[in-house]
Amino acid sequence: MQARRETHREKETFLEHLHGRSDVERKCLYAEHRAYLGGERATDTDFGPLHDQAAATSIRVRTPIQLEDLCKPPMGKDAAYVAASKRLGKRVMALLLKRRRQERRR
Repeated sequence: MQARRETHREKETFLEHLHGRSDVERKCLYAEHRAYLGGERATDTDFGPLHDQAAATSIRVRTPIQLEDLCKPPMGKDAAYVAASKRLGKRVMALLLKRRRQERRR
């Protein structure tokens, strides 16, 4: 069998599964896992039926991304400058209108 590479997420998950186990059990499970990664075993470490149940309930369900949540396509420097100028102009106009209303009330 060919040696297998382990991703960072897989390693973190494996270490989480070892949490709460005795030292002897950890050593045995870790040795089995290393043998699996080294290509000496066909299957990975078995944590038992209680662990499988807990893992099945902790799976997160992904919600689909809405079309309006996606970013707009990138724009060039000129278009970005014009868009920023328009936004700034709107803020300035809103501030001027607010000041005029306050002056009228006095």
